[in-house]
Amino acid sequence: MEVEESVRVVKNAAKTRKVPREEIMGMAAFSAIGRTWMLIFTAEKGLGKCRYFPITAIQRFDAAAKRIENGVYLGPLGFLTFEGPFSWKNKTLAFVFERLRIKLGPFDPFDISQY
Repeated sequence: MEVEESVRVVKNAAKTRKVPREEIMGMAAFSAIGRTWMLIFTAEKGLGKCRYFPITAIQRFDAAAKRIENGVYLGPLGFLTFEGPFSWKNKTLAFVFERLRIKLGPFDPFDISQY
């Protein structure tokens, strides 16, 4: 499956949450780094069971700066994000979070940094 087709399938899965797991697993769109990814589903070992994730969770990679950010977003209720450096070696992603941001309702985000 070409990357463009893979991206179309992933976007459709994110929008409808009804795309069968067989269409999602092993696509070329998953092999790129340096993008923003939205968690759509979780899979157990062996990919036997797959469930759609009930809230918006996004992971962003900045390959040039070697930084990663994970976030869970609850619309107007707020968000929780973690940010820090990452390394990618032998198909293993390692990261350390140095910054935590929490936002609740109309209040400004609360920022906790390691430094």
